[in-house]
Amino acid sequence: MIRSNALRAGLVLLALLAGLVTASPMVVTGLLAALGLAGALALAGARAQAAPALVPVRVRDRRRR
Repeated sequence: MIRSNALRAGLVLLALLAGLVTASPMVVTGLLAALGLAGALALAGARAQAAPALVPVRVRDRRRR
């Protein structure tokens, strides 16, 4: 079992590269588009988590005054 994330990612990239060499250009284009979309979604998700959450502010009841 591989414990290092960097080593695991490197092996995955190596396997993808070996697959890309033998694949057709349409498959390569589709794979790159899917990876780009996944990266964009991951980036958007990371930015959404970093942003402060919208907390509803209680409106003062003016009838009490």
